Amino acid sequence: MKQLAYFFRGGWEDYAFRAFSSAHFFLLGLALLGVVIIIKYRQELQRDPRELLKKIFLGILLLEQILQYGWYVLAKTFTLGDGLPLYICRTAIIALILALTTNKPLVRSLAVYWGTLGGILALLVPVLYPMNFPHITNFTYFVGHTIMVWAVIYIQAVEGFKLSGRGLLSSLVFTNIFNLGVFWLNPRINGNYSYFEFAPVLESFFETLSRPVYVFVVFLTYNLLILLIHVLLTQIGPKLWGKLETD
Repeated sequence: MKQLAYFFRGGWEDYAFRAFSSAHFFLLGLALLGVVIIIKYRQELQRDPRELLKKIFLGILLLEQILQYGWYVLAKTFTLGDGLPLYICRTAIIALILALTTNKPLVRSLAVYWGTLGGILALLVPVLYPMNFPHITNFTYFVGHTIMVWAVIYIQAVEGFKLSGRGLLSSLVFTNIFNLGVFWLNPRINGNYSYFEFAPVLESFFETLSRPVYVFVVFLTYNLLILLIHVLLTQIGPKLWGKLETD
């Protein structure tokens, strides 16, 4: 019980995860390996009538949400400014859960765009709670974001979901409406959702920008990244699926 209590402990500690350390490269390599395996064996996965891997992904994403918000409650760390599912990656997990349980194209489009965006950026630029290893948030962060990326690849490569112009437009509209709401809400709850208040990286550079310019850059960045993801997944993705299958 003491070990379990320590694993779920509250109270901030003096810890910062070091980006591009050996541990970080190992986790990135593990995420990439999973992507390669899913694509390599996508035909075998397509023939699985139980859709076991899909159910595993769904179960892990649901469990991640339960553990994350359970920790907020038990450790009394929940705040409106940090605990709401209003970061893109957190909302993407909800979208992916819906995408894995429904065939609605617009839901799946949003899940693919946000899951790719949130998953990759969060893995490349980790922003963890300052809790020493081992801690529940260390695991929910990396496991959750890795499964996000794998689930996106599964939806695309295994289930054959194809992005469309309509899905892109709808996702861009929804993203901007969502971010407008977040931009309005942040100062009222002392939040930094979608990073409209301050950037998680290159802080010294972004601090030189005026407030209107910084906000414009954030809005523009989300739109450009979604457009980039659309191009990569529609133009390069199918070629990659086929190449890895024949290797």
